[in-house]
Parts: sequence; C-alpha cells; structure tokens
Amino acid sequence: MSELKLLKNKVAIILAGELDLNLNEYITSDMFVIAVDGGYNHLVAADIKPNLVIGDMDSITEDVCVDTIKLDTVKDDTDFKCAINYVNDNITDCHIFIFGFGSLNRLDHVISNLSVIEENMTFISANQKITTTNNSIELTSSEYKYISFFALSSINKFNLVGFKYPLDNYKLNPFDPLCVSNELEGNSGKIDISNGQLLIIESKES
Repeated sequence: MSELKLLKNKVAIILAGELDLNLNEYITSDMFVIAVDGGYNHLVAADIKPNLVIGDMDSITEDVCVDTIKLDTVKDDTDFKCAINYVNDNITDCHIFIFGFGSLNRLDHVISNLSVIEENMTFISANQKITTTNNSIELTSSEYKYISFFALSSINKFNLVGFKYPLDNYKLNPFDPLCVSNELEGNSGKIDISNGQLLIIESKES
C-alpha cells in the first residue's frame, strides 16, 4: 500500500453484520471503500470492488482479489477498530459511512461497534442513521421521525429545545432510557451538552 496520504474525503466501511439496504444506492465512485472481514461478502454480492480488505479473514467466503491487510486472530482491537485506525492514520479530513454494523443475533458486536464511533462517522441502515457528537448542535426535520439520545459518557447538563420532550440541565448517564423516541416539534431543534459524548439515533417511522 502507498505510504502517501489518500486524498479521498469520503470512506465507506462495510462490516459483516446484517445488511438491509442496497449498497449500490449508497456507495459512490468517489468513496474509498473498505471491507472489514466478512463485509467483503456483502460487496461481492453487490458487485462492488473495495479498495481494501482488513480483517483476520475468518468470515470471508469469496476469493479476495484486492489489497488486503491480514490481522492476527488474537488481538486487542476488533477488526472494525483496526479499520478505523487505518483510516485515521492514512486518510485526512474524511467522513466515514458504515454499513452492516450489527444484528440482534450478536448484540455484543453491536455494542462493540457503537463504542468506537467518532464524530466523523455515520452508521447507516435502511431505517436508521446513527451519529455522535461532543458538541452542541442543531438538528433539522428530515425523513427520520424519531430521535433517541444516549450518553456514551456522562453528560452533566443536557438540554433539548424544540423537541416534543424538552430537557433542561438534565444529567444524562450511560444506559439512561429517558431520551428514547423523541421528536422535533417544528423544523429544527437544539441539542446542548456541557461535556461528554452523545449518541444520536434517528429512525424512520415504521
């Protein structure tokens, strides 16, 4: 692999979890595409050639004919975290879109994947979009009706303005279920956090 910094500013990481959407509708030619282990099977099925495959290769059922980084099966980081490390080390000023990030059949994998999410990442499935922030932000109305908030690290003062269920200086701790399935009251809502990391899950109406 080239030691030069890659110039593409959009990265797609495809994991081996359940995939409920058509990748061809989301993967564009200007993306640097990384398959994480069994995520390569999803790309083969979609007839998409990745730029790189990263993993211990224990879940791949197809022949790999692209650049690979083979990881040891015994390691401290997951294959996904190793892929993130690769992006952070080699691709500047990018946003990472993640597909196939989990299934209830392996809830441990879902939690592990969410635990390493950073501000430059978006998890995408057919009905949900998952992002995170360390800063106060504003959300505008979109195709996603329900908005849930979880603290990845304790937030001492959490404020919601413009939402159906507003909050004022609430202490939001990890695994607190209070902020599930909120909604915007109008066209936008403000999210204010004093500290910590906030996980935002936006869901379409079923």
